[in-house]
Amino acid sequence: AGHQRYLCSHCRKTWQLQFTYTASQPGTHQKIIDMAMNGVGCRATARIMG
Repeated sequence: AGHQRYLCSHCRKTWQLQFTYTASQPGTHQKIIDMAMNGVGCRATARIMG
């Protein structure tokens, strides 16, 4: 959505430094798992994550 993508000339993988959605950022999945393991509910997790 308008963010620059970078291409590795060796392996041809692409990545971007800015993300449109919070869920796409590195580490988000692990944060959600940690919250769930500590008893944080779905609504509270959504509120905290934005």
